[in-house]
Amino acid sequence: MNDKQLEIFKKGNYRKIDNKFLCKTLEVSKKISEIQKEFDKMDMDTLLNEFHDSLTGRYLNYELVNIDKHGFDCKRSIDDNVFLEVKSASFYSSSIAATFNDTTFEKAEAFMDKKVFLALGVWSDISNLLFICYGQNIEIGKYLKTKVDYFKQGNTVRSTQSISLSKLIFDYGFKIYTQYDKKYIYDLLISKSSTFKKINYDDIVDLKDLK
Repeated sequence: MNDKQLEIFKKGNYRKIDNKFLCKTLEVSKKISEIQKEFDKMDMDTLLNEFHDSLTGRYLNYELVNIDKHGFDCKRSIDDNVFLEVKSASFYSSSIAATFNDTTFEKAEAFMDKKVFLALGVWSDISNLLFICYGQNIEIGKYLKTKVDYFKQGNTVRSTQSISLSKLIFDYGFKIYTQYDKKYIYDLLISKSSTFKKINYDDIVDLKDLK
């Protein structure tokens, strides 16, 4: 075999495996395993996605969660054809954004329909949902369509698009919904980026006031 000198071998931040972290995580994981077995959700990614989608949807008054791979993540009710696409991001990531993987033309077009809403849930950890950036805008569908078309023309190997939290708020008119104090969330956002100083307090809504 060759001994290749590739740039990828220079990347990464390798540290000694932390046995304390490993043991504590294994201890908690055993409890999660019990939940997986009880609800027959053995795929870990599926379990976490459904948990995040369900909690985000519940806060926004959606009653149904989609357990299939295709379609939108939540639906308002059996009789109400209003759909929700849920994206999740960590507050501590370098860039908070809604990421769309392998978007199709059909799904892009759906974001130009009045029945479809988008929610970006921002989490401080695996169980603490700090706030939800929520709304709809026809321009999101138009943006996604142009990116899908760019991918179809062979300009990239994968159709992945990201819309930043600031763009959702300032360009697309989304609002922030939270269970926490408005000032607390405002200060958090400012600590992330001075860009968020432009946020109006009216753009931060108490989840209890959501109709």
